[in-house]
Amino acid sequence: MKMKTRVLSPALRKVAKNELGEDLEKIAADLIVLRAWVQELGQGQPSNQWLIGFLRGSKHNVEKAKSKLEKYYSLKVSIPEFYTNRDPMDPKIQALLEHGIYLPLRKCAREDSPRPAIIRAGPLYKHQHAVADLIKISFMIAEILLLEDDNFTVAGKDILVDMQETGFGLLSQWTPSIAMKSMTCVEKALPIRLKHIQLINSPRGIMAAVAILKMFLGSKMRKRIQVCGPNYEDIYENLPKSILPEEYGGTDGSVQELIGYWKNKVESYRDWFLHQERTS
Repeated sequence: MKMKTRVLSPALRKVAKNELGEDLEKIAADLIVLRAWVQELGQGQPSNQWLIGFLRGSKHNVEKAKSKLEKYYSLKVSIPEFYTNRDPMDPKIQALLEHGIYLPLRKCAREDSPRPAIIRAGPLYKHQHAVADLIKISFMIAEILLLEDDNFTVAGKDILVDMQETGFGLLSQWTPSIAMKSMTCVEKALPIRLKHIQLINSPRGIMAAVAILKMFLGSKMRKRIQVCGPNYEDIYENLPKSILPEEYGGTDGSVQELIGYWKNKVESYRDWFLHQERTS
């Protein structure tokens, strides 16, 4: 049986082998097992690319991948604020896309680097969206990356959180309950490998919000969270200027261009999101 998934670049193939234990000889058999498992759960016919994302997110441990898949489908029901009403043409989703709340960058630092993304908390606060809306839109885009982006599935992702023009009203929404639900999804149900989280333009009180987040993280992940100073120089070692938008001192286009790209991309997946909701 041939493995109908994208062929990795040599650099990512090396990461997949060394960090994830990826073995091309075993993948086809593992995909058969996972597809049977998803069908047993009553969740239809997922693509190989979807399933291999869960394999990679579980470092090719089939039992862990099965557990993540089961958790993913069960959390779609038990945490509806993150997984329901995800029609990209819904006015609420349209507003989130137009405001550019969550924006993966077009380039990575290196060919084998994690996929970087910017969370822009200012528009979230200004337009009075809920933190749960941010989590919903970020999970929607993460699912697209899971299907399309090999850097994301193999090397993981880096997050730059821009807290400019936010206030206490937004921070107060980051309750232990929301933190627990979001990290349960990230760590137990989605094959996401978070490599770094950097916060910039942080308001007063941010350390309390970070402390709440760290309550639900393992020791390894806690060390990957960095609150940067007012100077953007702190972020350039991990995210070079060549991959950042102009608004962050970079040279790769503008934030508005990224907003347009991701709005169109999410809209193009409308049928997929509607199907996912029907099979919940």
